[in-house]
Amino acid sequence: MSTCPAPRENPGMGRGHLSQIVAYRRRVFDLERWLGRVDDRRRHPRTSPHAVAAAVLFAGLLRIRSFNALEPRLAERPFLRLVGAKTDRRLSAVDTLSRALRVMDLETVRALSVEMLRKAERNKVFREGWHGALRYFAIDGWEPFCSRLRHCPECLVRQVRIKQADGTETAISEYYHRFAVALMIDARFDLLLDFEPLLPKDLRPIVVKENKGKTARVAKQDLDEGELTAGTRLLKRVKATFPWLDVVVADALYANGPFLDAVSDSAWAPS
Repeated sequence: MSTCPAPRENPGMGRGHLSQIVAYRRRVFDLERWLGRVDDRRRHPRTSPHAVAAAVLFAGLLRIRSFNALEPRLAERPFLRLVGAKTDRRLSAVDTLSRALRVMDLETVRALSVEMLRKAERNKVFREGWHGALRYFAIDGWEPFCSRLRHCPECLVRQVRIKQADGTETAISEYYHRFAVALMIDARFDLLLDFEPLLPKDLRPIVVKENKGKTARVAKQDLDEGELTAGTRLLKRVKATFPWLDVVVADALYANGPFLDAVSDSAWAPS
């Protein structure tokens, strides 16, 4: 009578393959140093921001489906060694990871992402593209979630109509977050470069405009930001961060003067 081994959560990621990835990460990207710069707003945490960031990184690398599935791994020695934590005790509860992510300093996470992408470009990872090795990236809108109950100060709000049991319709508020996302397009992978949130009306910055040599301060608008506003802001930051990109791809929504002027100022080819 033969016995079959229990299936792994990710059959394509063997121990040898994972060891190669970890060794490459340490040798080429020095990821431990950059993970050590990730910070959050917790006071005297027992689980360091470095350990939180490493746990989330390897949860994604190992394709662990959810925090519920990650929970038992936080006490397993192989996973603890991966994230550089002590193996004689549990790393933390997943609730701790969730709280840490809610107060994490996003600029430190962005710096980590930018440094990894810059290193990959210097190592010629992105120089095997098509059409003369041009590097393409797309900008588009993305709405990851919405709720009719929970919301935060940065939520956008819209009115939706729902049908009641008696057949009448009622308008209620729906809270959501939307982002303009810059995604690198490649035959081998789609890679997130950066994203920019659409701001609600009370968080929109005051705009300073020049008119015939005079400076005018324009008050905050009474509407939430649109995708074009955040997309144009994102385009300028992507140019400053990744000047080696060549072509920007966008849908018909972006075919307007301000966005195309920003593309022209960046010396990129539109598509």
